[in-house]
Amino acid sequence: MWRGGESRGSGKTRRGEAGLVAQLRRPPGGRPARIMLLALLLDRTGSGVWAAASVLYFTFVVGLDAGRLGLLFGVAGVAGIAGSPLAGHLAGRFPVRPLLIGCHLLRLATLCALLVVTRFEALLLVVALTNLGDRAAKTLEMLFATRVAGERRATYQALSRSSANAGYALGAGLAAIGLAVGSRQAYQVLILANALSFVAAAALVWRTGEAGGRPRARARAGSRAAAAGAPPPTARPAPPPRPGRGPR
Repeated sequence: MWRGGESRGSGKTRRGEAGLVAQLRRPPGGRPARIMLLALLLDRTGSGVWAAASVLYFTFVVGLDAGRLGLLFGVAGVAGIAGSPLAGHLAGRFPVRPLLIGCHLLRLATLCALLVVTRFEALLLVVALTNLGDRAAKTLEMLFATRVAGERRATYQALSRSSANAGYALGAGLAAIGLAVGSRQAYQVLILANALSFVAAAALVWRTGEAGGRPRARARAGSRAAAAGAPPPTARPAPPPRPGRGPR
């Protein structure tokens, strides 16, 4: 009985894994969503590398003490809090795709600056901008999911979480190799690997189409439809009354 239960459990696990792979191949939103999931995987792989190596890099390579290290990450956290509302505000005025590409390129520039910046004041600015771009990118990815997947955005967001978790795990594994070496050059290679992940993610985002069109174009279309007496494009028609449910 125990072997039979184990066999049934393993069969369900295999079917679940096959279902996840099938959903990743054909996610809600089609080809743009599939490309975005791959970009998210590469992005989180680089972020996993940096998350595993950043504290040791600032401690052993840059030479920060505990007080300055805490201040550095505190300022970065405050900057990250501002990233989400800023991204949401900009996404209401501009297309999501170029904004997301801009976030990737911002983080690319700041990580490359880490290789040459030595003053603590400059490090504060660089790390704050990196975290700002990171949080803004995550917000824009969620907005992309809402627009490209439509009513199935919950399924897309679940797939994006699976891709992100896989990327973080892969990045941590890659970082372990550099941390085992422990030299300054090894830490610099890890930083460059993170930067290259942003280049690859930006290139993939460029290949996707703009999800849902431009915000201003949708607003103009809604205004024209309202002037003509028709419902706006995003509005759903009211359901017909059921038989026998008329006004009493």
